[in-house]
Amino acid sequence: MYESHFGLSARPFCETVAAESFVPLPSRESALRRLRYGLEHGAGPALVFGMPGTGKTLLARVLARALGGPCAHLAFPAMPAAELLAYVADELAPPGAPPNEPAPALGVSVRRLRATLAASVAHGERPLLIVDEAHLIDDPATFETLRLLLNFATAGPPDLRLLLVGGPEVLLQMPPGLADRLTARCLLSPLSEPESSAYIQGRLASVGRL
Repeated sequence: MYESHFGLSARPFCETVAAESFVPLPSRESALRRLRYGLEHGAGPALVFGMPGTGKTLLARVLARALGGPCAHLAFPAMPAAELLAYVADELAPPGAPPNEPAPALGVSVRRLRATLAASVAHGERPLLIVDEAHLIDDPATFETLRLLLNFATAGPPDLRLLLVGGPEVLLQMPPGLADRLTARCLLSPLSEPESSAYIQGRLASVGRL
């Protein structure tokens, strides 16, 4: 009801991860530049972390749109390594490709994913895997699987771009083998007072409030 009363096209402050809702604040734009540079020019994963509600998932979606190309968004990473590989292989498979069998062997998923990544690189693309809520991963084998995915390299840098998104505790859970390969590490802090004001104005403008 209040949308029509104030002449708004939608609710301005509801929770959303739509890239169109992104307000380009200085701190968030700086994080985007660092993450994008790390993923485009580095040979390892990137990490964005912060407290709940700081806009980590939204930032990841904006980054994915900026990078372009295939993208898989893993929103529930607390799964065995074999299931994770099968999921990623399905998500990055070309349109129209048949899905994995219900419980594919680990080798099947690895071969399928490797072929998909090689084909993408041949077309000038490097797919992006976003691992959201990475702090929920409690099995070191899952982190190790993510690290090993970066070993797929057709020519030069890894065929797969990897972005980890999570709470601050992910820094304590991530094994050294993966942490040492980070090419960008960005903390999203709470907004400052000027950024909070700009955020409010930006969200209102996005739904028609001038």
